[in-house]
Amino acid sequence: MSEELSVIMCARNEERHIAGAVKSLQLAAHPEWELIIVDDSSTDRTGAVIEQFRKKLPNIRTHRFDVNMGQGIARNFGLMLAKGEYLAFLDADDYVHADKLQTHVALARTKNVDILAGGHRRIYDVGEKSCPAPEGEYPGRVAAALYLAREFASWGSCFHLFKRGHILRNACFFTPHFYYEDVVFCVNAFYKASNVLSLKEGFYVYRCNNQSTTRINTNSQLHLLSSARLYFDIAQFINTVSNAGLYSAAFNKICEILVNEHFPKMLPVLKYGGNLRDPEFYNTFISYINCKKSLFSDSVLHVVSSQCTKNDDVLKQIERVSA
Repeated sequence: MSEELSVIMCARNEERHIAGAVKSLQLAAHPEWELIIVDDSSTDRTGAVIEQFRKKLPNIRTHRFDVNMGQGIARNFGLMLAKGEYLAFLDADDYVHADKLQTHVALARTKNVDILAGGHRRIYDVGEKSCPAPEGEYPGRVAAALYLAREFASWGSCFHLFKRGHILRNACFFTPHFYYEDVVFCVNAFYKASNVLSLKEGFYVYRCNNQSTTRINTNSQLHLLSSARLYFDIAQFINTVSNAGLYSAAFNKICEILVNEHFPKMLPVLKYGGNLRDPEFYNTFISYINCKKSLFSDSVLHVVSSQCTKNDDVLKQIERVSA
């Protein structure tokens, strides 16, 4: 029997949650589905839990990285192993409603769409909420603009189904070595799609885990670089498309999110007690911004300047960026 669906799961140190994620797929009842689990060099019992499931269920395939490669590379690896007509992505600390997923897969196949988008539910420590997607069928370029403007409630990839042939034919891959690896993958997949069907409700339940590596309140050098990378990757994409005007509202939304949310929270990693925490990293970051200066708005450059330590050498570098 050929696979209808390949579910790609990347896991690192998820011994507490991964069993729930795997069980939610009800793989025994869906032999036409396959689950590919990439263990990204976990140091806890994640590998042992994965092995227990692999022995019980023939439609689970696994791979383990000996060193931590990051979610972008892990997802790309799983994507290349996949055999299903459609692809789905499931984080190891989340879960799905298998009956709803089955309905989405059947509809995607019947309609022969490149992407079936959907809403999702978010679970918090206290309470939960529904995050609906717009209802309708869209040309790919329109869907890409809606995606960038966060009309699909999130920039995540886990809430949608992607036709594997479409993804491979258009070389849509996740950004390696950075957080927010979904965005470039999704915007390219949406933009190059012939047709995108979107449903208000979805099959996915997203657990808002404050310990997740990609939570915005986790300040790190990599988060800061990832935010900058996200900004200019999208700016670069918009600069290359033929109908850039369609994306102006979306780009303004990205600017708003990065300027008001990401950069102010992350730039303090550059300073510590009035001194640069890591001068080498600071120099790298300023160079990183400077070499892509044409893609950054004045508001982003102002935030970078205002957040950095008032040091003569630093100010000279900032002046070169802001001039």
